[in-house]
Amino acid sequence: MFFCLKNSFVLLCLFLISGCASNSDLYLKPALLHFDTPETSGKLLGGSMNFNITQKTPIYEYGKINNYYTIDTSEQVGSKNASNINMHLGLASYIDFIAFSPLSGIKIQLLGGSRQENTIGWKMAFSHTRGDPFESGRPNSSFDNTTHNIGGPSLKQTNKSMDYALNTGYRFNSSILGYLNVFYQKSESHGEISQGGLTILQRERTNKVTGSIFGVNYLNESKSISYLFELGLVKSRWPTLGTTTSSPFGFSVGFVW
Repeated sequence: MFFCLKNSFVLLCLFLISGCASNSDLYLKPALLHFDTPETSGKLLGGSMNFNITQKTPIYEYGKINNYYTIDTSEQVGSKNASNINMHLGLASYIDFIAFSPLSGIKIQLLGGSRQENTIGWKMAFSHTRGDPFESGRPNSSFDNTTHNIGGPSLKQTNKSMDYALNTGYRFNSSILGYLNVFYQKSESHGEISQGGLTILQRERTNKVTGSIFGVNYLNESKSISYLFELGLVKSRWPTLGTTTSSPFGFSVGFVW
């Protein structure tokens, strides 16, 4: 029963993420909330998988294909809701492989007991994640580029990013853990809009983010389901548009094994 629920949960997450993906604009969207605690899984191949929903995620758009193939070259910062999944997998007692879209890397626990040990007291962990360059060739979302949009404009985007985080917290009892995650993140994007073999728009944009995330983690009595709530205070330095401050918040629920 639990196995079936877990697999259904994963499929639902992937469906929602693919359904929410944008494919008509060039953008930078940093992964601000990490939904990560200062505890590692604590055993080899132990881990967790969570579905996350974030409100007020800032997004920087620097080129767009509108309906009827008109091209918008303006640059602006907006705010959107987002959803994704993250995963933790134990490599050793105090080392985890972690992944939260579009980043993946390593978390090392420096202080306190792991989630498996579930000890009361102070915890601290350091993580480093990267998003390797990837390309996406994307037509206007309203049309099929290969069928109805022959010769119409198309998008090509290459993104890469990295993140450093120091997470400190305190476990109050076997169920409740509070933490403060301080991080630095840098994202780079190269985007093109082309039509008929000609490049109409070509831009490179970089975003740097520093922030603090306050979070609370609750484990159910059987230690099989995890809930997280996070609230961030984030300063983002955008290309051409200066610096903005935002307060994203979100909720996460997932399975623990």
